[in-house]
Amino acid sequence: MNEDMTDKALMLRDVSKTFSEGGCMIEVIRQVSLKFSSGKWYTIYGPSGSGKTTLLNIIGGIERPDAGSVLFGDTDIYAMNDEKLSRWRNVRIGFVFQFFNLISELDVEKNISLPIKIYNLKQDRKWISAVIDILRIGNLLKRKTSTLSGGEKQRVAIARAVINRPDFILADEPTGNLDSDNSANVISLMKRLHDESGVGIILATHEKELIETGECRFKLSDGKIREKGE
Repeated sequence: MNEDMTDKALMLRDVSKTFSEGGCMIEVIRQVSLKFSSGKWYTIYGPSGSGKTTLLNIIGGIERPDAGSVLFGDTDIYAMNDEKLSRWRNVRIGFVFQFFNLISELDVEKNISLPIKIYNLKQDRKWISAVIDILRIGNLLKRKTSTLSGGEKQRVAIARAVINRPDFILADEPTGNLDSDNSANVISLMKRLHDESGVGIILATHEKELIETGECRFKLSDGKIREKGE
């Protein structure tokens, strides 16, 4: 793949996803078409149950759509075999979850280095140092994640998500388990990381305070994009 900004764009074309629930088929995502350019911040907002998590999982190569395609540059990611898709996801996408998904038995340093070790990738020590500095976790590196506060855990999770210098961070309700002070701090640090590194961010939220974050905003309701704003 070429490395220019155009080829780093993610594009959804008429993506749909249906689940079976209680014997009924529920269309969670309905013919969604969107384009995400690397380097921009996108906020997808809508009430709980509107399909935000499913949409993020489809964008990030976790959940295969029933119809439509997801393109990274000219490549349909779901046309890849499982091994190639897994590697693409590990290198190109960083995930930040509401529940952190850290390994409590490991210290912070080992948690954030996991994506590098999975595929034995080369470490960019200058970048790692910059991330640790931006997210203010240098004093936490040798601590077990089980001893951290919620805000500290989320900062570590963000560090892990960007350690491979992905093209996009996908953040699913990243402040959902944080108090207001920690929420504001985490979003502020994500903005600094975005501004200083150029990584694209796709954030999903139902919190009114976060709707105005980012350069582009999409409202998701009943599985459809209802309105767009820049």
